Amino acid sequence: MTEEEIQYLKYFEETYFAFEMFSLPGNQKVKDLITEVITSIFEEEKITRDGMVDYLKRLINEACNGKKGFREIKDTEPLIHIQDQTNRALEFKGYKFKVTRFAISK
Repeated sequence: MTEEEIQYLKYFEETYFAFEMFSLPGNQKVKDLITEVITSIFEEEKITRDGMVDYLKRLINEACNGKKGFREIKDTEPLIHIQDQTNRALEFKGYKFKVTRFAISK
């Protein structure tokens, strides 16, 4: 990661975001998921739109499943936050594509 990418990630981690989840643990889960996505974007050598969509779907499904899953992650508002933060990181890294909440919610 470049110094700028490290600063971007640090700023995201240190800033409070309300991802419109029903609970603070749910909000933290979304933040952890987005942190993992941003880290992946900055560390991977090459990312495709389809690869990013598949990766996001897998992370979202993992966050929803199980007894301690947060099913509301698949609600419209959290998905929009995931989409927006992912697209900001992709743009920061120089990618010319975006993901949509429709693609990651299927």
